[in-house]
Amino acid sequence: MPLDARRLGDVSHYATYDSVLARLERDTIRSVNEQMHGQDVGRVLAVLVARLEGRFPGMDLDDLNLEKVALSISRDTFAI
Repeated sequence: MPLDARRLGDVSHYATYDSVLARLERDTIRSVNEQMHGQDVGRVLAVLVARLEGRFPGMDLDDLNLEKVALSISRDTFAI
């Protein structure tokens, strides 16, 4: 059974490094989506990879997932 977030109260002091990274990653993807939706999937993927590698140097990127995200952005169907 999932936790009911309303019962947790203020948990902002429990924010983890991973959650901060996830937020930055989501913001980066959202930005690419806003700027490139509907464009060629190859261009979207190249920009997406470049921005994520620039923001998170040395991070292992999930190529298959990025291709899916780029395709969705290209088709203008991506939603976060």
